[in-house]
Amino acid sequence: MAKRHESLISLSGSLVDTLLQQHRHIEGLIDGMLTELGVALNKHIRLEERELFPMFERDVPEDVAVRIGEDLSRMEE
Repeated sequence: MAKRHESLISLSGSLVDTLLQQHRHIEGLIDGMLTELGVALNKHIRLEERELFPMFERDVPEDVAVRIGEDLSRMEE
């Protein structure tokens, strides 16, 4: 019985080590994805700020812009 118990402890220790290693690997993947997401989001926002918003302000009549704003507000409700 003692040897069987020792085998279970050894196996569970190995299993725990494997699981902890997998957790660290998954955490690393998540960190990498979050970094990539942050970079992509930053690029997207800067493009909107540099190109889309100035074009909108320049080319869209004020009454149309007001209606678009109202429509967007209703969509958020």
